[in-house]
Amino acid sequence: MATTGKMTQSGLTNLVLVGFMGAGKSTIARICSRRLGMTLCDTDHLLEARFQMSITELFTELGEREFRRQECNLIQELSTGSRQVIATGGGVVLNPVNVAALRATGLVVLLHVDTDTIVERVRHQTHRPLLAGVTDLRAHISDMLEKREPIYREAAHCTVELRGLTPTESAASVINLFKTISGEGK
Repeated sequence: MATTGKMTQSGLTNLVLVGFMGAGKSTIARICSRRLGMTLCDTDHLLEARFQMSITELFTELGEREFRRQECNLIQELSTGSRQVIATGGGVVLNPVNVAALRATGLVVLLHVDTDTIVERVRHQTHRPLLAGVTDLRAHISDMLEKREPIYREAAHCTVELRGLTPTESAASVINLFKTISGEGK
C-alpha cells in the first residue's frame, strides 16, 4: 500500500472517496462510515432514490449532460454537510465545481486500482451506462482511465493504492489518512 498526501489540514469534516468505476468506493465508504461513526452518502444511490430510477435509467432518460447537472446539484447539497463519508460516482471529478465543493469541507481520497482489476470487477456488470455496447472492454477502460487519471489525481488530496488490499484493509488505510490529515485522531 502506498499513500501520498498533498496536504495536512484540520477542519475537514467529510471524507470523500473518488476513483474510477469498480475501484470500490461504495464498499470502502460503507466500512469507513461504520468505523468512523459518520453518515454514509453514496451519490449514485442518492440519485437513484431521488429519481426512483437506476443510474442506467437516469442516463437513458435524462442523458449524460442532465445526469451530470443533477449530480452536481447533489454534490453542492452534500458539501454543506459534515461528518459524512461521501462515495462519489466515477465522473464526479470531471466537473471542477464538484471538486471545489468537495474539497472545501472534505478530505478527498483517490482510490486507485489498476486496469486489470477494474476490468475483472466490472466485466459482468450490466448497470454501468458508460460501458453499454462496448466490445473491447479492456481497451475502453484503459482509454477512459488514461484520460481521467490526471483529473482524479489533481482533485484528490491524497491517493491510496488498493492493489492487493482487501476492502477492510483499504478502509483502514483511508481511515488512518483521514484521522491524520483532518486532525480527527487527536
